[in-house]
Amino acid sequence: MVVYYFKLEQDLWQNYIVYGETYHCWTSSLSNTIIQQNQVTSDYQQSLKSTEKYQHKIKQQLQDAEEHVEQHALLLKNYQQQDSMVINEQ
Repeated sequence: MVVYYFKLEQDLWQNYIVYGETYHCWTSSLSNTIIQQNQVTSDYQQSLKSTEKYQHKIKQQLQDAEEHVEQHALLLKNYQQQDSMVINEQ
C-alpha cells in the first residue's frame, strides 16, 4: 500500500515538473529572511530546485518501501518453506 502511495506521489511531482516547464511558472528561490518578512507560504513559492529535491526524497522513500516489501516477501517464503518441511515430516 505504501509503495503505491509513493509511486502516485512520484507521478504527481513529475507531472508538476512537466507543467512548470511547459508553462514557465517556476519561481526563483527566495531567502528564508524574505519568506519570513513577507509571510510567504511555501505553497505559493515552489522553485524547480525545491521540487526536484522533494522528488528525490520521494524516490528514496519509494526505494526503501520496495526493499521492505522484498524483505517481507522473503521472510514469508522462508516461513512457508519451514511449514511445508514440518508438514512433510509428520
